[in-house]
Amino acid sequence: SPRDKELSTAAVHGAVTYLFEKSGRPTYPDPPVAGDPVRGELLTAKVGCRGCHVVGTGDRVADSRGLRSFGPELNGIGSKVGAGWLYAWVKEPEVYFPETTMPDLRLTDQEAADITAYLLTLRNQDFEAQAVPPLDRNARDELILEYLQSRLSEAAARDRLAAMSELEGDLYLGQKIILRQG
Repeated sequence: SPRDKELSTAAVHGAVTYLFEKSGRPTYPDPPVAGDPVRGELLTAKVGCRGCHVVGTGDRVADSRGLRSFGPELNGIGSKVGAGWLYAWVKEPEVYFPETTMPDLRLTDQEAADITAYLLTLRNQDFEAQAVPPLDRNARDELILEYLQSRLSEAAARDRLAAMSELEGDLYLGQKIILRQG
């Protein structure tokens, strides 16, 4: 229903606000050399990216669930990540996430830059065209009140909500949503 969408949007907004506020924000410099997307496309085949990922035009080989078993589909990744992060991941994935199953491909700086340049060409225009749904503050406040009233009287919960800044409300809701949903 429209109201369920408003409540879901408020919950997602709270979770995203909480995660961004509480997470470290490492910076990733651009690749140290310019990449060539044509060489990068050839390298993705040569180093075995398609063994774990669906990547590139026409690559739709999938398991019984509709996905490759190990890595996420990379088509559209250029709409979601920046060059610095992607280069760092391709070059040394275990530095970003020590428990990753992605192997260190022992790529040179140039090879990693080429693969990065290619992957950044894989864009999803439909995804990029989607607008972020507007946040309904009343829906957000309704969710916050539900959480507050689980341990406070209605009057105390309303007072507590009234004392919260917008950011405090978003953070409170985000933390509660993440604790409940995981």
